[in-house]
Amino acid sequence: MSKNALHKLEATPMERPLGRSERVGKAVAKATLELLRETGYADITFEKIADRAGVNRATLYRRWQSKPRLVASAMLEFMHVNAPTPNTGSVQTDLVELMTELSDFMETPLSASFMQVMGVEARKDPEVGEAVRDFWEQRFEFTREILKRGIERKELTPIDNLDGLIDQTFGPFYLLSLRTGAGPSKTEVEQLVDRALAPHLC
Repeated sequence: MSKNALHKLEATPMERPLGRSERVGKAVAKATLELLRETGYADITFEKIADRAGVNRATLYRRWQSKPRLVASAMLEFMHVNAPTPNTGSVQTDLVELMTELSDFMETPLSASFMQVMGVEARKDPEVGEAVRDFWEQRFEFTREILKRGIERKELTPIDNLDGLIDQTFGPFYLLSLRTGAGPSKTEVEQLVDRALAPHLC
């Protein structure tokens, strides 16, 4: 994932012009993530975000209500754009592509800011913790869809606990990242996916 990844938040196919609400959302997400990377979570304010995005501060309060909600929304928008849910026709390939994108992201400066919000700030502030939980629930739902498609295509046997399988797949991924201080390689990702899915393959 390149250092220009934030600019993807502004990219939209030419045949579908952005409406005002979407333009504002993308501008605010980009401004929020730039400030998060530059100054850290604690120094971000609605005023700074509004100034950077070129929007009225009241718009931020009306749409997001609080800084934790806004930051979590910006993080989710970034992941939608830079680590979208793949649909290649193969559950294994989908998971490998998704995890490889995450691994690439973990090599970027913005990753450290994400981890600060998800870890330190979430423990310090219950509202941040709630926003982070909402973030993960949405990311989990996208991964559940990958597994559900695999079951529908009869690549996988029926699975009662999809979240448990997600934990078994991504838990070692994050543990390996913490242990090595780097995102897992493509080969390591493939091994993690194969090991997690093996008991459930048809």
